[in-house]
Amino acid sequence: MFGLLVFSASAQAADAVVLVSQFQARNSAATAIASLLEGYLAQELDQLEGVKMRRIDDMPNFAEGSARLYLDSCPPGEIAGCTYIVGQRGEADWAVTGTVKTLSTGSKVHVDILDVSSGIVVTSFDAELANGKDAEFASGVAKVLAAAVSGQFAERDIRDDGSDEGPEISKDEVARQLAELSTELGDISASITEPNRQIERPEYTLEDLDADSELESKPWDRVGMTAAEYLRYKNSGIDMMTWRERAMGRQLQVLVRANMGVLNGPYSSNFYGRYGYAENSTSIVDGYGALWSTSSTGLGVGLGAAFGITPWLDVGMDLGWASGNYHTEIVQDGGVSGVDNATPGDYNYGSLVVSPRATGVFLPTSRVRPLGSVGLTLVDPVMAPERIGGLPPAIPLFAGESQLLGMLDFSGGAEASISKQVDLVLRAGASVQAFGTTTRQLRQSSVSVMAESDLIRPRAPNAIGGFVVASLQLRLGGKAPAALPFDYED
Repeated sequence: MFGLLVFSASAQAADAVVLVSQFQARNSAATAIASLLEGYLAQELDQLEGVKMRRIDDMPNFAEGSARLYLDSCPPGEIAGCTYIVGQRGEADWAVTGTVKTLSTGSKVHVDILDVSSGIVVTSFDAELANGKDAEFASGVAKVLAAAVSGQFAERDIRDDGSDEGPEISKDEVARQLAELSTELGDISASITEPNRQIERPEYTLEDLDADSELESKPWDRVGMTAAEYLRYKNSGIDMMTWRERAMGRQLQVLVRANMGVLNGPYSSNFYGRYGYAENSTSIVDGYGALWSTSSTGLGVGLGAAFGITPWLDVGMDLGWASGNYHTEIVQDGGVSGVDNATPGDYNYGSLVVSPRATGVFLPTSRVRPLGSVGLTLVDPVMAPERIGGLPPAIPLFAGESQLLGMLDFSGGAEASISKQVDLVLRAGASVQAFGTTTRQLRQSSVSVMAESDLIRPRAPNAIGGFVVASLQLRLGGKAPAALPFDYED
């Protein structure tokens, strides 16, 4: 009678959806008793006003099959976690489940009462009952369930304050109902254990995988997965449709990236020019020029676009700008005054960088995914000397000569999902010069008036550089997952 009053009061606001889940048999002889307990408990709860009793067969299907099939394959000892997942998908408020083991004198039953919305086992108890007492026990469990949730119903329906704290169960009433149950049955021993225990999701192990591999219809075959992929899916905590969408990765997607980072490489250059006058003359008779790339560290920014070839591979192009410095030094030898006149200068300079690249991103179903990338970086790091202006014609300017350098770059990093279509990407790597001329020098004279030892010779930059680049990536389009071979409700 107490249970009827509790649920009737709560019905003024909304009926509680209570899932009667499977009782897991701990030995083969307990299978029939577990099924009977489930049926008896469903009958008892179905008679309570203010309760919408739901059976396992009322719950949405999983991608691998029905909710019943999912619970049948639940790992031993994890029926509470499996029931929580089934109840959550079916939008149940509460659920009751447990385990059964046959003894020589009867059965040992463990019962868990779950608050599905909070993800908490609000109370658990163990009981030993004699043969033939299953129906009476189910009736008693229904009363215990009513007692356990009575305080929580009042809190939710009458004075809901939006608190995220776990439910306040009516512990005294639970204890009273258990005492009454023991008195009624006479041969039952019961105790409350682990109140307000957080539900743990079940873990699908390699042993479970081996067991399922013996089935005629393997669950991973039914959803088009490999056994290894199915193992990752089962332990991922995400629903099947989300998993299948993520598994398509970047295939047929257009990826747009905004890049920013720190670059080290041949992104700066030096120009040294020297010219000499004939003795006591205003005529320039000797000229020398040297132009070379130098290693520097600076800022890089740019945009990129790529296309997904497979779920884990994309190819594309990055276009950007790398900051650098252009240092010049001009030296005069001789002249009417007989005094050397040096006019050095430094200019901020940016280089255009073009990088075709291929990127492999692994574990596409994970929110954080490791990646590796290989590219060819093309850069023109040298500012043409003629842009300085006012240089004597005797100094070689290397006009029209290609300054293009090519570097192979290799990087690793990670890609993390911010939302379904936006990722944050971080790469770090090294670059190695592959082709291009980094030093040039030329002397042109009718009379040599400058000593060779006074001329500055060009020096090659470091052949190896490095970089760290962060990107904001937008995903557009993509390949849709294939349809499942049967109806599926998410």
